[in-house]
Amino acid sequence: GITTDLDGNPRFVDDPDTPDTGNGDPPVVDMGAYEFQLPPPANNDPNNPQPINSGETISGDFANASSDGTAPCDPNSVDLFYQVTITTGPATLEVNTCGSAADTALAVFDSIMTELG
Repeated sequence: GITTDLDGNPRFVDDPDTPDTGNGDPPVVDMGAYEFQLPPPANNDPNNPQPINSGETISGDFANASSDGTAPCDPNSVDLFYQVTITTGPATLEVNTCGSAADTALAVFDSIMTELG
């Protein structure tokens, strides 16, 4: 069967905020020319990074994320943005992407999105 809509987006997307109604077993999906797409994560926008506190472990979800072109190693890759504020220094920041289902890369920026290398 057809697995994508006219824009190439996945055909079968379940909107968790819409009750499953209609014929068939849930999730019920519409079959229009363009399929509903879930919004990207809030921290997909570099102006809205997810804050991370000292000692906190987080897990990111790239579902529905898009690229803003800031990734220096691959400007077409999807992005998630996080913000760590260090109030005393020097400090050590440990970031581990081991076990990720995606091929991950990490870029570190200062407060004005200048890559620190």
